[in-house]
Amino acid sequence: MSRGDIQRAKCFWEKMHQEGVHPDIVTYNTILNTYVRHSQKRRKGKLKKGGRFGVTKSQEADAVEEIFHRLQEDGNVVANKITYLAVVNFWLSREDPKKAELFLLGIIQRNRNFKMEKSKKKVIPPDRDLFHKVMMGWVSRKNPRKAEELLLEMAALADNHGYNLRPTYETYNSLLHCWAKSGKPESGERAEAILREMEALSNSGDVDATPDIYSYNHTLDALANSRDPTAVTRADSLILEMILKRKPNLMPDAISYGTWLKVITLSEGTDKQRRAKDVLKMMKIHNFKPTEYLIKKLQDLGVSGTGGS
Repeated sequence: MSRGDIQRAKCFWEKMHQEGVHPDIVTYNTILNTYVRHSQKRRKGKLKKGGRFGVTKSQEADAVEEIFHRLQEDGNVVANKITYLAVVNFWLSREDPKKAELFLLGIIQRNRNFKMEKSKKKVIPPDRDLFHKVMMGWVSRKNPRKAEELLLEMAALADNHGYNLRPTYETYNSLLHCWAKSGKPESGERAEAILREMEALSNSGDVDATPDIYSYNHTLDALANSRDPTAVTRADSLILEMILKRKPNLMPDAISYGTWLKVITLSEGTDKQRRAKDVLKMMKIHNFKPTEYLIKKLQDLGVSGTGGS
């Protein structure tokens, strides 16, 4: 079943129940991951067509929900992170981050019921990594508003119910990435606001929310993809800000400079060459050797003398 053989998984599952064999958590997880791989193959168009043992998308979903329901009702087995990850991956393979999100929130509710002794069966709460996984699902769907809602839900669960889900720089970076890939007109402005929120949290003592180089690079990318008329000026300011912080881990890297050039390339200004020269000048001031990619981007903007080979 390691290769996602759905028919073998179904036969094995049915035979266990017929013979009265009680599956352990490894069995549950193996069966669930078989359906995950089958769904991933379907998404990539790698399933064989015309087979007499075909399984529809609806049947896949019904099977996964039934298996997890049986697990919940099984008093001898407790779902773990591998179980949760399998179910989350299944819904994400179907490009349905909402289902994955609702699944995790349902687990949280069951955990709360257990802690309040409304339920006797132990329920392990999902961790932050699982929520990050779902957030990347919203990135794929280019839906930053939903990603923001999820981040706020994580913060509320941390503040109001004590779950270890407080958003970190990784959470915020996923959200910034989502805004950047959305290409929405407001993406640059929103990304800058999120970056400032991260800085404020860090300054108030929440060091886990401290922006890193990826935070700035995602913000630059959001500015580029927004096509906002002010994007170039704001990108200039953001690069300068990174440099003035004088922190080695925040100094512009190849991605920073490449995205800065992307902002210039996508702008509607008539002074692209001059601005590109400013980028090259900044590189030279800080002894940054441009990569072949950056040299090519500079040349595309009419700038030579990069010192490349």
